[in-house]
Amino acid sequence: MPATRIAAIVLLGSTWLAAAPARADDERFDAEAARRYQEILERDPGSDAVYKRLVEHYGRGPGLATLLAEYERRAQGEGRSSFAVRLLLGKLYRSAGRFPEAGAELEAAGALQPNSPLPWAASAEMARRQREPGVAARRFGEALKRTKDPDSRERILRTLAEMALDARDSPKAAAHLNRLKRERPNDPFLRAEIARLYARHGALDLALGEWRWAVGCDGRGDGACV
Repeated sequence: MPATRIAAIVLLGSTWLAAAPARADDERFDAEAARRYQEILERDPGSDAVYKRLVEHYGRGPGLATLLAEYERRAQGEGRSSFAVRLLLGKLYRSAGRFPEAGAELEAAGALQPNSPLPWAASAEMARRQREPGVAARRFGEALKRTKDPDSRERILRTLAEMALDARDSPKAAAHLNRLKRERPNDPFLRAEIARLYARHGALDLALGEWRWAVGCDGRGDGACV
């Protein structure tokens, strides 16, 4: 390629880059989208997926500290008696690594709605991050007592089983998973998932037993549906 043509390409490229508008962080932040996320969360503060989107969205714009400051103001004013505001503030403190403040806000949310599992579950996740598995397990247990939704119960029981397997406590893990099996009896797909969970943690004998049951129940082996 002639040198003059190369020079022209370079010149055109540099001109385009100079003309392209800079995309600052605040241009990527959509305040209306953030407001919608907040409205959803204040109606359903247990939506972890929406909470994650909100935090990520603020991370691309004004930053988590701005969102945290907003909820601090609200919790000190009209939101003092709002379960959603206090719960979200606790989760924001947790995301910021401010665990003592997070614990206080989650406790305040729990006092506003003593039968809700959400503050207990959020507090349990915080204890896991702090590497306090015993505390986390107790708090997940409290969340489970207050949880009626089958999918949420399943997530908590799986988490408790994983924590027990991480601690190499197979009997405790089996107790949690047996409880889950009682809630979803004769389900070969569940038993296959449990087999994979055991296998990931090296409990191969337990994994094999679950696989045999799953295959037999599904009509492809010598297991038995009980």
